[in-house]
Amino acid sequence: MARLILAGILFLSTLASARTVLQNDSVEAGAQIAFYPNMRGGESFVSIFDVPAEYVDYKVCRILLWVGPAGFNIFTFRLAEAMEDGNEAALIWQSDLDAFQVFGSREQLSSVDLAGQRIVTNARRLRIRGRHVEGSGAPPGIAADTDGITPERNRLRVLQRNGSWFSDFTEILEAGGSPERPPGDWVFRLEIAQLDEVCPNGDAQLPDMGRPMPPQDAG
Repeated sequence: MARLILAGILFLSTLASARTVLQNDSVEAGAQIAFYPNMRGGESFVSIFDVPAEYVDYKVCRILLWVGPAGFNIFTFRLAEAMEDGNEAALIWQSDLDAFQVFGSREQLSSVDLAGQRIVTNARRLRIRGRHVEGSGAPPGIAADTDGITPERNRLRVLQRNGSWFSDFTEILEAGGSPERPPGDWVFRLEIAQLDEVCPNGDAQLPDMGRPMPPQDAG
């Protein structure tokens, strides 16, 4: 009996560790990141991810994102299949009226647990949009790396300083409160698992990226 129990524990441990994190950024220890300044209610950002071929039908476990420390990082999320150009092809899941409060950090990713939503899909390319809830301020907003290796995989809809809405690929930030820099890639990832694998619980350890370096005046 003891051997059976031990075998079961080892089996579950193997399942729990078999996960894949999808990302399109290149942030690692020592890489430079910056926070998009002063995002507010109604503004949104999108990232697009390719799914490895070995994942046929799979489940979505967690959203991993990096937002600056603020009291009210409150988001809704929309997950969809993406077309080649990054536009939405078919809705998979959305949070509707449920909003997620994300506790930010300047040192590590934050997590939004989706295991309880039971999201199963076979989409080859995923598109996820995070949107700040109306009426909630959330400076300094989403973090981005600064090399822009795949800027076309990142969309943005924000109210600019001149009062007009910008809705396109990641824009170049203007000087004044944040460093002017080329478009980067949102530090925004998805954790997926095979159907016979176990999603991590909400307290599971987050992937460690080491210690990225924010610009001095990132806000």
